[in-house]
Amino acid sequence: MSKYILQILRASLTTVFSWGFHSPRATQEGLMFKVRGFIHQGWVHVKYNEGPDLFDVDLLLP
Repeated sequence: MSKYILQILRASLTTVFSWGFHSPRATQEGLMFKVRGFIHQGWVHVKYNEGPDLFDVDLLLP
């Protein structure tokens, strides 16, 4: 699942790089990465939610 999420993010590299995206890590639920953006600086955890077929995004502090 982490490879699939990373593939989706790579579709818009300009946006991803504007977040200061770095240090991606695969997790059991999805993908975790660090950002250094204007609004949020810290970890982002993207998890696949199978029921509604959507992604959950958690913003975590450093």
